[in-house]
Amino acid sequence: MTNNKFYIKNISSTYFPTSSTLICNNVANKLDSCYLYNIKHFMKRLILLSIAFSFFSCSREDDHDHDDNEAITTVQLTFTPTSNTGEEKVFTWKDGAGQLVELSKNEEYNLEVDYLNESGLEKKEITEEIEEESDAHLVIIKTTPTDLMGITTLDKDSKGRKLGLKNKVKVKNAAANGNIRVILKHQPPVNGKELKDGMDETLGSTDSDVSFSVIVK
Repeated sequence: MTNNKFYIKNISSTYFPTSSTLICNNVANKLDSCYLYNIKHFMKRLILLSIAFSFFSCSREDDHDHDDNEAITTVQLTFTPTSNTGEEKVFTWKDGAGQLVELSKNEEYNLEVDYLNESGLEKKEITEEIEEESDAHLVIIKTTPTDLMGITTLDKDSKGRKLGLKNKVKVKNAAANGNIRVILKHQPPVNGKELKDGMDETLGSTDSDVSFSVIVK
C-alpha cells in the first residue's frame, strides 16, 4: 500500500493543485488504514480458529486414555496341580474352537491364562502387555454349572483390584460335564475417570471371550 500512496502523491503534485494533493493524501492514508485493519482482522480469526482446533483435539484425546483393544487369536489355559502329584495340563483355544479340558475330580489346580497373537509371521505374547496395563484389564472366569469348580483370583492390578490371569481352582468332588468361559475386558479410564472396579464385567469393551468344554472324572 505504501507504493500506491507514493504514486497518488506524484500524480497530484504534477497534474492537480495543492488542495487536490491533500485529498489524494487522505485517500492514500485511508487505503493504508483499511489494509492494516484487514490484516489484523484476519490474524484475529486465525488465532481463534487455532485455539478452537487445539481444544477439540485435546478433548478427543482425553476420551481415550489407553490404546485400543488387544489383537488376540489364541488363548491358553494351564492347569498345574497344587499337590505336585499330577502333570501340568495346557488347553488351547484357537481358530474359533477350544480343546476339551479334562480335569480330575476333587483336585486343586493353579490356573494361568495366557493370550497370544499368532496372526503374523511370529507369535506375539499379549499376556505381558495385559500385565503392564493391568489397571485397564480384567479377566473373568465362569463355569457352567456354577459349582463345577470354585475359582479364587490370585493376582491384582496396581490399585489392588482383581486382574485374573493367575487363579486357583478347586474341582468338585464328582464326575461331571460342563463348560468354562474366559472373558478379557478392556476397562481404561474415560475422560480421566477410573472405570474398572475389579468386579463388574459389563464395563468397558471385550478383548476376548472364549469357551472350553470340560470333563471332570
